[in-house]
Amino acid sequence: MFARFASHGDYQVDAKGLVITLNVSGPWNHEAALEFLQEAEQIVLDMQGQRFGCLVSLDNQWFATPDAYRELRKLTEWAITQGLSREAIVTDSALVAELVGNWIVPAQSETFEKQVFKQKELALAWLSEKFPV
Repeated sequence: MFARFASHGDYQVDAKGLVITLNVSGPWNHEAALEFLQEAEQIVLDMQGQRFGCLVSLDNQWFATPDAYRELRKLTEWAITQGLSREAIVTDSALVAELVGNWIVPAQSETFEKQVFKQKELALAWLSEKFPV
């Protein structure tokens, strides 16, 4: 029998036009990832198959348990099949950038681009090349 844990981790999800904005902070467990997935999946579905971008802002205290990483990776892979074509990751932590870039966000492809930024303004400028922000 598995123990059920309380959710740990904070996030805000919003969509404006064809850009989804995620603000993520604190340590995440599996339960936090599952809560986040429910909200994020609905916003992706609201894009109705259009190509869209995503701005992910991660604080330096963010990290996740291995089972949370797996859920977040599945969400990202699914979002790409639903139209996610550009993801800008904002963090000034090299460790967080490495974890997200290798464990959660798949490699770039013909239909998907990703880039890590230290400044939100630069990330928004990159996203706005394809999607009005």
